[in-house]
Amino acid sequence: MGAIENNDERISNILFLLNTRFRVTTADVSQYLHIAPSTARKLLADMEHQGLLIRTYGGAISVDANKDVLLTQKLLTNVDQKRQIAACARKYVKDGERIAVAGGSTVLEFCNCLHDLKRSVVITDSLTAANALIANQNIEVQICAGILSQRSGCIVGPNAVKTFSETTVDKAFIGVDGIELEQGFWSDNILIGKVERQMAQAARQVFILVDSSKMGRNSVYPLMPLSEANYIVTNHFKDKQFVRQLQRHGCQLIFCDPEPLE
Repeated sequence: MGAIENNDERISNILFLLNTRFRVTTADVSQYLHIAPSTARKLLADMEHQGLLIRTYGGAISVDANKDVLLTQKLLTNVDQKRQIAACARKYVKDGERIAVAGGSTVLEFCNCLHDLKRSVVITDSLTAANALIANQNIEVQICAGILSQRSGCIVGPNAVKTFSETTVDKAFIGVDGIELEQGFWSDNILIGKVERQMAQAARQVFILVDSSKMGRNSVYPLMPLSEANYIVTNHFKDKQFVRQLQRHGCQLIFCDPEPLE
C-alpha cells in the first residue's frame, strides 16, 4: 500500500486500527499510512481535538475502548425489556418491504421476531443479525461491504458507509447506546456509528429500538439528532418530564408495555 494522501481516509484507517487494537503508537500510524512520524503525530493531535481518540505518550488509545461493551455482554442485560421492544417493533414491518437492521442486542432480538416475514429484503451491517435472519428462507438477506469488527460482529469502514449511501429502504431499525435532548442519539462505537448514521439516511422511516436505561445518557459518537428518527420504541420509565421533553422535540414514542400504576 502506498502513502494515503486523503486526510479523511487516513482518519478512517486510524479508527480501524484503534477498533481492533485499542491502542496505537506513532510508529504504528507512520508505518501503516506510509507517512512521516511528524505527520503521524500531527494527525493524532488533530483527531484528539475532534474527540476521535485520546492521546497517550507515544501514541493514542480509542475513546470507545471502555464504553463499547461486547455484544455477548449486552445480550445479558435488560433481556425482558429488549424482547418486549422487539416484539412491539415487529408489528411495524409488512411483508414485501425492504428494510435495514443495525447491530446490537435489542435489534438482534428484533431479528429473531422476523421468522415469519415474507417476500422482503433485509440489509444489515451486522454478521450476527444476518445469522439470525437466514433461518427464514422466505426473505433475502444482504450484508453490506466492508471490514468485520470482531469485537462487535458489525461491518465497518468506508465501503460499509458507501453501501448504505447507494441504497434506499422503506424502514430502518436501529439500536442506540444513549439518548439526550441536545445531541440526540448516541453510539458507543465511532465506526459503527458512521455506518448506522448512513443507514438511517437511507430509510424513509427510522425506528429507534432502545430500552429505558439509555434515556438521558450520552456516549462516544453522536449518531443523529432526535429529528431524524420517526419513532422511538421503548418501555415505560419513571422520568415523565423526559418523555414530555422528547415529545416536544417531535419524537413519537411507542411504548411496548402498559404504563405502570402510580
